[in-house]
Amino acid sequence: MNARLPIAAASALIVALALGAVPARAEEKGKSWASKMRDLERTFKDLLLDLNSTERFNAPRNFKRIEANAKRFAAQAHALKERGAPSPDRDPTVGILAGQFAEEADHASEALSSGHRAYGRERLRSLVGFCIACHTRDGEGPKFRTMALGEEVNGLSHLERGDLQAALRQFDAALESYEKAVADSMLLASNPFEWERAAVAGLAVAVRVSGSPDRAAAIVEKVRTAKGTPLYLREQAVAWKKSIQDWKLEPPPSKDRKPVERLREAKRLIGEAREQQKYPADRSADVLYLRASAELHELLSRQPDGEHSTEALYLTGLCYDVLEDVVPRGLHEYYYLACILRSPHTQNARQCFLHYEQSVYLGYTGSSGTHLPRSVKDKLRRLEELSAPEGPGRLQ
Repeated sequence: MNARLPIAAASALIVALALGAVPARAEEKGKSWASKMRDLERTFKDLLLDLNSTERFNAPRNFKRIEANAKRFAAQAHALKERGAPSPDRDPTVGILAGQFAEEADHASEALSSGHRAYGRERLRSLVGFCIACHTRDGEGPKFRTMALGEEVNGLSHLERGDLQAALRQFDAALESYEKAVADSMLLASNPFEWERAAVAGLAVAVRVSGSPDRAAAIVEKVRTAKGTPLYLREQAVAWKKSIQDWKLEPPPSKDRKPVERLREAKRLIGEAREQQKYPADRSADVLYLRASAELHELLSRQPDGEHSTEALYLTGLCYDVLEDVVPRGLHEYYYLACILRSPHTQNARQCFLHYEQSVYLGYTGSSGTHLPRSVKDKLRRLEELSAPEGPGRLQ
């Protein structure tokens, strides 16, 4: 067996694993990505009117409309992950998130239909996080600045409004909303976790999308100096401030950097981040990981099958293993899987498997110990074989 699968075969395996690809429905064939996203946007905006009003959501006369919109939304989400579906760029992240997005939309729709309305409501509202994770990978892609937001944002908090604006790629407006949320002392006093989420979301947009150390520094300073900031977060903010100060001293990078240069920069940033962390879950190096992930996504978008793509997948997994407040939980595991399938029997594949295995064991560990289902054990065994050297001295 060759040490490296043909690119086409590896890509097919990644798609099958991450997306659960299904044949495209006739009415969806030929639709552009922009058209599909517009369909999603219209349905989601209709849903928002009901999701963000307890009175509207709980009114029996609205039940059928809400359930119909949720079902339509789930179908539109599936259209993004169908085999052969167009994509705005070649970064594997688009496909990975599309698969998870569709599954969550299904769960939300089924919860509503089966009468679990409160649970279904929260699942639907959480879907905006997938949009944000995809759209804030870097500063590339269309900005829907002209898309009007009217009645559907009435009554939304600054944080909720920022999330919606980020999901629609209205990043300047989103950043302003997040900044207002961080400046809200009442939010800090009443819901410090939501306040922290606004700070982290604003930081992600400022660093990865805007590439603005000044906007990032302004958010961090509010976190560091606000009355009532938890001690752990204040200490993290001190480290964030230092990372941003160092960033400002760096010469402006060229936008035409070669993939190998982007990889080198990402590795430098991750190296500094890991040295700065006091323990694996320490968030003090978030600014460094955010910058590194932006470099890696740009590399993967431009050369998804290039010679550096496997290492880029591995490093992106390392970033998201830490940045779980920025992306849907568990996303890092998909990058490790993609890395193993892209280049089996290589050193990168072995490293990815070790991180993947550790993450799976942690996920199945609780107060009563570690209990892995048989199917999970079998999957780990297959992946370990795929990552192992084919023979003595064959690991590359």
